[in-house]
Amino acid sequence: MIQPRHRSKPRRFRPVLRLAWGAKNRHESSLVRTHFLIAILLAFALPAFAEGENNGYAVMKVNHEFLNDAGETHSEIGDLTAKARYQQTLEKSGKYTGIRFIVHWKAPSSGIANFVVKIEARGLDAGSQKENIQTLLKTYPRSESSSGWEFMDITDDTLKRFGKLMAWKVTLLSDGKPMAERHSFMWDDTILGTEKTTETK
Repeated sequence: MIQPRHRSKPRRFRPVLRLAWGAKNRHESSLVRTHFLIAILLAFALPAFAEGENNGYAVMKVNHEFLNDAGETHSEIGDLTAKARYQQTLEKSGKYTGIRFIVHWKAPSSGIANFVVKIEARGLDAGSQKENIQTLLKTYPRSESSSGWEFMDITDDTLKRFGKLMAWKVTLLSDGKPMAERHSFMWDDTILGTEKTTETK
């Protein structure tokens, strides 16, 4: 009887990481794995430290959304994928009637005196190529809780002057002292010649 020939399995690509898991001895393998895992943890931790907490103050999250003619940010309620596509369409077409900023902040405790949430947005007018900054200051004589949400809408004539959104920055202040901040990659505090409009709530 002719026995079927067993074909050897084709060799697969073995990644370089095999060096970490297939070291010559157990001690070497353990050291390499430890260093490798530390490098991964640092890669994820460094961005968090850059925008992390400061004595319990933190800007947890900042979103900006475009509004349609009805003042809505989505076309289908509850469908996040459809909302993301709709937002991209509004931004690319330029046919939006407003920009809404949503900020989630945290403080070390409630009852903080002279607590301020400052939202700044920098826009560029396409015609004049003039930059301007729209600012919202939400002041609490004494903070009501240790966390909260703030909203800022740029609409109507303000939006026409504001132009295209270029960058944003959110700062938490206590007695006028900056305690925590988060900003977009394109934000630059050194830019001069900008027109500032401030709204206080």
